Amino acid sequence: MLFFLFFSCSEKEENLPPTVSINIQEEDLKLLDGYEVELRADVSDPNDPLEDLSVRWLVGGVAACDWTLGGNTCSYAIGVDQIDIRVQVRDPEGLEAEDFAFFAAIPNEEPTAEILTPTSGGLYYAQEPVGCSGVVSDLED
Repeated sequence: MLFFLFFSCSEKEENLPPTVSINIQEEDLKLLDGYEVELRADVSDPNDPLEDLSVRWLVGGVAACDWTLGGNTCSYAIGVDQIDIRVQVRDPEGLEAEDFAFFAAIPNEEPTAEILTPTSGGLYYAQEPVGCSGVVSDLED
């Protein structure tokens, strides 16, 4: 009697960790205090599609956008004291990666307006046109 035994060994694919990189644009390096910005990251995983990855954004150590599936952006209004931005990614098997960047949030100053003419001490008559002029400025714009 002759028996044949066949063993099948399937090689399980090694689960590699995801990767993440904050996508910094030159104009994003200086942000205005209180203005909402869209934070972006390049997120990938050799074993899992983007929609299976969980992403979380922290700004100044506080969750700006908590764990969400398949997201690589976060809209958030940056404050002056929140200069470090961290993005974390986790795959379904629990492997994680993170990236961080430091930004300069510029204080948002109020605009100014000055009326040049007419002056407060001038004489003006009803039914007569009065010329008006002024200067408006905003340090950020």
